[in-house]
Amino acid sequence: MKKIDEVMRVYEMMRNMKKIYFEAKSLQNSQMGWNHIGKGNVVVKEENNKLYFFEEIILDNDMQYSDKKLWKFKEDYIGFYRFRNGEYEKIFEFLFQNKKFMMKKEYTCVPDLYYGEFKTLDNKVYLLIKIKGEKKNEVLKYTYLI
Repeated sequence: MKKIDEVMRVYEMMRNMKKIYFEAKSLQNSQMGWNHIGKGNVVVKEENNKLYFFEEIILDNDMQYSDKKLWKFKEDYIGFYRFRNGEYEKIFEFLFQNKKFMMKKEYTCVPDLYYGEFKTLDNKVYLLIKIKGEKKNEVLKYTYLI
């Protein structure tokens, strides 16, 4: 399969996402206490090979969590951006190689290092983010469904 064909297949799937399941887990030596699961809804806005995700999640402690993400679809990769400090910030590029998406390089937000994994299965999209730093050792899992 050509890279562009797989990127466009993922685009067509992701433009129809409606639900999200979220899990945050603090691992050994973390000082963050990010141990929550949640579920919610996603509203998707399309614009020029970009998908904006507006997420509303209810966590297991009944707190509501809102998030914005941006996905940019290019010929051979998908760019992932988070909304922070009033703008979208690029975190990862997931290149399509050897029939799967691979993180091009880790992201640094001093003093933390971010690693990402992106995959699709059936009509689901999985985003896994690992954060390691002086105070952090976290795993964030996002599952998107149609």
